[in-house]
This record gives sequence, structure tokens and C-alpha cells, in this order.
Amino acid sequence: MSSFYVKGCNKLFVAEVLLKLFNASDDSLIQDVCFNLHQCAELFLKQICISKHIVQFNEVHNIHGLISALATNGYNDEVLQDLDTYSDIITSWYTESRYFDTFYVNQRTVDKVVWLCHMLLDYTKRICELKDEPTKKVKDVYAT
Repeated sequence: MSSFYVKGCNKLFVAEVLLKLFNASDDSLIQDVCFNLHQCAELFLKQICISKHIVQFNEVHNIHGLISALATNGYNDEVLQDLDTYSDIITSWYTESRYFDTFYVNQRTVDKVVWLCHMLLDYTKRICELKDEPTKKVKDVYAT
């Protein structure tokens, strides 16, 4: 199993755990949620690129750029189109969530991006023919 896929699953898991802990009076958690969601999307997209030998990249954090590279090579599925509508916002989270005290995000946007990351996880597994998901679901962690 590729390390990009495993890391993406871990980032999604961390984001969901932090969302469960989120309290509106503590902005630092939502900042961490957004950063981890960015990383999740980036890592899943890079997994597809590597798996399909589409593009070589250094440290590319631009979600739209990765989606464009996939689209250029025939990967233009609905999940990627939906993700692309949020790509500028998600890409901005890479730096803004970590370096700007004025960082603000709408809860609906965060919820939508969490859902999109789950769709991207499923898409990545299908496109890359991966069999296992290496992390537990948040509900499983809280059930124990």
C-alpha cells in the first residue's frame, strides 16, 4: 500500500477526531482540521498521480494543479470536479490555517470538504485498485 494513501487516510482520521473535539471558542482546532483536510486531499491526489504515472512533482500543494494534471490525462470524474469547486479554498488552508491569526472558515465548508475527502478516499481506492483502509473510522474509536 502506498505511503501517500496511508498518510491521506491518517490525515482524514486526525481531521475527524479534531472535529469531534472542536469547540467554537478554540479556533486552533479548526485550523488543524483544515490543514489536515488539505493534506488528505493532496495525498490522495498524489497517490493517483503516482499510481497512474501521470506527473512528477516536487512539493506541489496546489489542489487545483493536481486535479488539472489528472483531468489532462483523462481522469475527470465527478468527485474530482466536485473537489475542484473547493480547490482554491482547500489550497489556501495549507498556509492560512497555520500562519494567519485571522483565519476563519465556515462550518458548512469544513463539513463539505470532509465529505469530499471521503469520496476522494473511495475514488482513490477504486482507481488505484487498493484493497485495505489502514485507519479506523472515528465512530469506531469513540465506540471503544
